[in-house]
Amino acid sequence: MCVWILASTSGVFQRPMMLSPEKAIIVTLSCCYLHNFLKRKCGTYMAQGSVDWEDTTSHEMHAGEWRATQRDLVRLQPTFNRNMTERAKFVRETLKRYFSTRGAVSWQWDKFQGQ
Repeated sequence: MCVWILASTSGVFQRPMMLSPEKAIIVTLSCCYLHNFLKRKCGTYMAQGSVDWEDTTSHEMHAGEWRATQRDLVRLQPTFNRNMTERAKFVRETLKRYFSTRGAVSWQWDKFQGQ
């Protein structure tokens, strides 16, 4: 979401970056850090309603204004290796077990099953 908000307010993410992957990562992380810093320190950085928000009573999500300027992502070239590492499988299974048992919240199954 941070990148979409930044794309709606600056030109950095509105077109392909002509940078090496390493430099593109640095630019993206720098923009995210700046976004988070401004969000915390500058009361006028983001207007109310500009980002998604959750109704804490109904747990319903409401779309922010940033989605109105959302554009399609630039198509990426397909990767050839779709196999996840054993470590990734382990992390996925660990999180799945946790959020299906002790970490479960009462309303998650309603949201998952579409009520």
